[in-house]
Amino acid sequence: MGNVGLVGIGRDVAEVRACGLAPEAEAAFAAALVVQKQLADEFPQMRDGRYELAATLLNLAILSNGRRDFAQARRWLEQAKPHLQAALETNPIHPHYRQ
Repeated sequence: MGNVGLVGIGRDVAEVRACGLAPEAEAAFAAALVVQKQLADEFPQMRDGRYELAATLLNLAILSNGRRDFAQARRWLEQAKPHLQAALETNPIHPHYRQ
């Protein structure tokens, strides 16, 4: 993710969907999610890790929304919220965390 904020993520995932690569992207995000959740559990004070986890959950929400699975998209977003809030609380002036 690096220097890409959450707004940029949404554009990138929309482009993935437009290219017909949503199933592959969703599988990759799901695999990343397993590792990111483990890291967040083991190192809860790693704000960038929490932000990355929130971004992955957002990507999954966008892809679910694209499939019109709105209930799943909402569940992904609800899971992302505490991780993004945790990152923001540790660094409230970080421009990406505030998006």
